[in-house]
Amino acid sequence: FNHNLEGLGRFFEASEEVSPTEFHIYTDGLTRSLALYTWIWAPAVPAKNLADFRAKHPDQHSNSLEIWELDHTGNVIPAQPREVYYPIMYQHARNGYVTMTGFDLGSIPEIRRTLEKVVATGLRQTTESGVFIEENRSLIYTFRAVSGADADHPVAGFVGATIDLQAFLNEVLLRSVPDSSTLVTADVFRLLSTGDYSPIGYKLVASTQNPVLPEEPVIAQLEATERFRLVRPLFLNGKSFAVVIRAGSSGWNAFKSNSLWVALIIGLIATALLGILVRLIVTRRGYLERVVRERTTELNEINKRYRLIWESTIDGMRLTDADGIILDVNAAYCKMVHKDRNDLVGKPLSIVYQGDYERIERKHQERFKNRSIPAYAENQLILHDGTKRWFESSNAYIDDADQPQAVLCVFRDITIRKEAEARLVESENRFRQIFENSHAVMLIINPRDGRIIEANPAAMSFYGYDRHELIGMEVSEINTLSKEEIQAEMDRAQKKERKYFEFKHRLSNDEIRDVEIYSGPILYKGGNYLYSLIFDVTDRKAAQLELKETATALREAKQRFQSLYENTTIGLYRTTPDGEIIMANPALIEMLGYEDFHDLSQHNLNDPEFRVKFARSEFVQEIEKNGVVTGRETMWPRKDGSKLCIRESARLFKDDQGRVLYYDGSIEDITDKRQLEQQLRHSQKMEGIGSLAGGIAHDFNNMLTIINGYSELMLMETGPGDQNYQRIKDIYDAGVSAAALTRQLLAFSRKQAIELKVTDLNSIIEQMKKLLERAIGEDIELEFLPGEHLHAVKVDRSQTEQVLMNLAINARDAMPTGGKLTIESRNIFLDKQYCKQHFNVNPGEYVQVAISDSGSGMDQVTQERIFEPFFTTKERGQGTGLGLSTVFGIVRQSGGHIQVYSEVGQGTVFKIYLPVVYAEPETEQLTTGDNLVTGTETILVVDDSEKVRQLVEYILAGSGYHVILADSGSAALATLRQSRTKIDLLLTDVVMPGMSGRELADMAIEYAPELKVLYMSGYTDNAIVHHGILEEGIYFTSKPLYPRKLSEKVREVLDS
Repeated sequence: FNHNLEGLGRFFEASEEVSPTEFHIYTDGLTRSLALYTWIWAPAVPAKNLADFRAKHPDQHSNSLEIWELDHTGNVIPAQPREVYYPIMYQHARNGYVTMTGFDLGSIPEIRRTLEKVVATGLRQTTESGVFIEENRSLIYTFRAVSGADADHPVAGFVGATIDLQAFLNEVLLRSVPDSSTLVTADVFRLLSTGDYSPIGYKLVASTQNPVLPEEPVIAQLEATERFRLVRPLFLNGKSFAVVIRAGSSGWNAFKSNSLWVALIIGLIATALLGILVRLIVTRRGYLERVVRERTTELNEINKRYRLIWESTIDGMRLTDADGIILDVNAAYCKMVHKDRNDLVGKPLSIVYQGDYERIERKHQERFKNRSIPAYAENQLILHDGTKRWFESSNAYIDDADQPQAVLCVFRDITIRKEAEARLVESENRFRQIFENSHAVMLIINPRDGRIIEANPAAMSFYGYDRHELIGMEVSEINTLSKEEIQAEMDRAQKKERKYFEFKHRLSNDEIRDVEIYSGPILYKGGNYLYSLIFDVTDRKAAQLELKETATALREAKQRFQSLYENTTIGLYRTTPDGEIIMANPALIEMLGYEDFHDLSQHNLNDPEFRVKFARSEFVQEIEKNGVVTGRETMWPRKDGSKLCIRESARLFKDDQGRVLYYDGSIEDITDKRQLEQQLRHSQKMEGIGSLAGGIAHDFNNMLTIINGYSELMLMETGPGDQNYQRIKDIYDAGVSAAALTRQLLAFSRKQAIELKVTDLNSIIEQMKKLLERAIGEDIELEFLPGEHLHAVKVDRSQTEQVLMNLAINARDAMPTGGKLTIESRNIFLDKQYCKQHFNVNPGEYVQVAISDSGSGMDQVTQERIFEPFFTTKERGQGTGLGLSTVFGIVRQSGGHIQVYSEVGQGTVFKIYLPVVYAEPETEQLTTGDNLVTGTETILVVDDSEKVRQLVEYILAGSGYHVILADSGSAALATLRQSRTKIDLLLTDVVMPGMSGRELADMAIEYAPELKVLYMSGYTDNAIVHHGILEEGIYFTSKPLYPRKLSEKVREVLDS
């Protein structure tokens, strides 16, 4: 049988694939004995390959093969989840009837343990009887592993056979003793251990007396008091049985009869048999001698085969007598116990083990005598060399005349299996402890229906459910995904395609939490499930969201780190405490004006030029005391001797003994920054002065409106012959001069409304050339060098003329004995480096106008204050101090900037930079008139100054207009709504308490869309201008108001 089973296994291993037909042809010749119930082929199918396996092996209807098992009531159900399935694929039964295709042998615990034992030991193994078909308890199953094709699949499956011990028993008796139903009876017992040193127990598994075994056979010790009894051991691949044959009751009774006739007949038969025996002895002595020789030869051959089997079996075998003397051992046993055969045979059993030798021998002798050596045992033994190994042993007595003469022990080394079992138990215990005690949320989930089958206390605390509520709950009740999406993700985890997930889980209070899940397949309570390790990351995700920009910056910083040292504009260095420079990056080398590191390293920071002049010693004291220096500002010398203003930070590094190793520091060149800060402070000072001056000019303009307005009207009403005419004209001229001063103040403070137009600067300078020559005098030479293809700029023409005139007069005063004034224009591009050094300047294309003189020049202190209003170097009464401040304000208001370059005795250069516009210059037409322009329209005049209102009413009414007055915006709106007369023009002041002129105009136009608006003000804000520039479509006249100019502007607006 074993030979046939081994052959079937090798048939599968030698074939790439075995078809059902090939299987049946091969096993047909093996299924001859009535004891062989069926032959089986069951492949090993990992759970992850189950779908592919089913698709590859369709059933008889061409559908995917169904893997099934039986429930406790015997009904067919789909196979439950397992790590590995063992479905019956091929089956050749004795009666040819196949019913078990697709049945998972792994669903029977005893069969599954037997298959695992086959894999662990590499040997054939047999199950207990009656493990599957309960109504036939005499069936046993024997399996042999079929090796796989590669390391990933070491076991491809199992070939096996079902043996019917009852049929085996009947067949043996039928062949040996025909019609033995009354003469002989036989039984098969399973040998069982009832304890380490207890007698062997027997469990009846087959019998010729009672083929139908009882429901629960009991273990009973077999008595050896009967006569005419034959007991023989039967070993079936790891299981021990005993076959017991006894004389039948009828034969035994006949033998015990005291009948004389029976005795006589037996005597006569015996006499006849004796005579025949004598003759046979005489006549066939030669024949017997020949037979003896043949049988002797045959026995020698059998002995050789026995020795070959004895020596070549992989199980260790040992034969020991009653005194514990080793009679024989095979090679496998010698290898197991680390001894040669010569060192074992003839020696006491105690030589194999470590310990009390006398106790070992005495124990063996007692157990041998009492026949208490167990038929099967598993023990951990300490060998003679101290090695601890686990052995499985099957033991059988060898009797002679019903007396035990020796005991045969068959050993298998099961250390690996025992260690694996111990690790498995330890792993299961550790898993249970971790599962129950872990603070992490842990769930066991059935991937087929998505239900939770186990949850730890942390899960109950996290989700807010009791254990009985959580167990059996569907995952979809806590996961916000749909059931289909959840099933797809569980399939991915089951196939190990993915083990990390991010979900949103719902708690019992409906709160949604962000969770991270680590999930994968797990074998739990004999089934394949999913474990889920769940972490609440809601707070962490919130923090990650807040730190996203920081994380992005850190990633970018990491990417830039490699090139930072070489490419940064910050100087980086490393020096020893003695001042030796041992590292410096290119930025520092360039900053200090050296050619390379070697050139720089020739200098020491403790040299006198650093130590004394630039406070190196103070730096060393601070860093030695505090360990760091942060933001220390000092001066460092460049190679050419010039000084850098730097900000230095450094850190001190020590070794394990506390000795200073080096200083790592950074140097930032803040020379330009300090210069820009100085310019900014100067600009802010100028801005403050400008705001003050603008406010003063606003108040003056209101007063000058009254003075100049009435004086002009009086001049128009009187003639030169009038005795008061000259006095009025003096008043008027003084008012005009005062108005000029306020315009200069407004120009400086950039509060004067200007109208910018695209202009060619060369044409303005050319037209002003003669005027400038008269202004500077004949002893000063004026030279104009116009730039070719000069770009256009956007400026207020009159303001630009004032700039040129002021600068020319300023140059004239700097050359009292004559000299040369040069005006030069050109296109220029200001780059980033220039803009970095000059505050509030943007890179781009500019038109530069340079006005240079050969005068006395200025020192640095004077240059820092020349643009301040009322600052002058002239003697009292010779200047107002507003000329250059006016220039500064006009240039800045036009979007440009001005720089001055001067040295005492070397002259001065003013350079004006105006941004380029790419458009054609506009032509400007000027109109003049001698009289007031008249009209008959209705005008609504709004101003918070009563005297200004009265003056305007007087001027406009005298010009024929109908004038309505209002002192505020709200009063003007009321008048506009209540007036029955159409109002044609709204003349309003811009800056008024409460409602501004712009707000009044916007609301008035909503009421009267055709209403025209003219603004008047001596001080502008952002209501109608942006940075001093009038908005498109805005009409404006500046204060102080002049009657003729006002009448012309009113007429212009009404006619527009």
